[in-house]
Amino acid sequence: MSTGRNDPCPCGSGKKYKRCCLVTGGPEQNKRSQQIFIAIVVVVVAALAGTFALSEAVGGVIGAVGIAALGIWIWMTTDPPAAGGGSDPSAINFGR
Repeated sequence: MSTGRNDPCPCGSGKKYKRCCLVTGGPEQNKRSQQIFIAIVVVVVAALAGTFALSEAVGGVIGAVGIAALGIWIWMTTDPPAAGGGSDPSAINFGR
C-alpha cells in the first residue's frame, strides 16, 4: 500500500505527506540532515571554546580539524550516485 500525497505522513509528523517526506526525501534524509547540523554545531562550539579558553591559534586548529573530520565523515557515509547506464554523457545520474 502506497502513501498518497494528501495522506498523513508515515513519519508521524502530523503533516501531509506532500508537505513532509515527499519534499525532503523521506525520514532517512531528514535524520541525516539533523545529524550533519548537530555535527556542525559541535565543531563551531568546540572551536569557539578553544578560542576563548586557550587562544585564537588553538581555536583555529580545533575548527580546522573539526571541519576536516566532518568532511571525511560526510564523504565516507554518503552513498555514491546510482549508475546512469549507457554511454551518453548527458545521461549521467548525479544522484539528484
